[in-house]
Amino acid sequence: MSKSRIEAFTDGVVAIIITILVLDLKLPEQHTWAALWQMRMPFVVYVASFLMIAEIWNFHHQMFAAVEKTDAHVLWANMNLLFWMSLIPAVTAWYGTDIFARPSAMLYALIVLPFNISFIILNHAVQHANQLSTKAGTSADSERRNQWSLIINVLVIIITFFFPPFALLSMILNVIIWLIPLRRVRR
Repeated sequence: MSKSRIEAFTDGVVAIIITILVLDLKLPEQHTWAALWQMRMPFVVYVASFLMIAEIWNFHHQMFAAVEKTDAHVLWANMNLLFWMSLIPAVTAWYGTDIFARPSAMLYALIVLPFNISFIILNHAVQHANQLSTKAGTSADSERRNQWSLIINVLVIIITFFFPPFALLSMILNVIIWLIPLRRVRR
């Protein structure tokens, strides 16, 4: 499969996921400021999830801009990423209804871990298919960010067990880590 087909498929799936994410944001039936205020936590959780998906899509686009070849490993690694991403709307909707509930908070914190791992797997599959080393293909900054992101996710899972609202930090910290521009390594 060509890289353009993988990109087009991914773009379509991400568009559907973002649409589902916003459709799960239930508007209040009453048209009052108090009712709107009750929507603050579902909206904050929605924004954090939206930014995480947007960031991964942006980095996916940047990664594939440099790709010359794809193979079955890249295709399946991409499908793995899309699978974990597709679970985010359901988990976001559940967690947004009560950020103090331990089961939904744990699931919200847990979903970020395989989502991040799947992006790392995709990155390595792309590097392998294009015979790139970390030194030649991506910056060491990216590898460090992946490590920090995983460490933060594991810590957030542990802390969330004791304090469920902390799960939101998992998304927010990952967004902040990945918003910092990467330094590019020249080949």
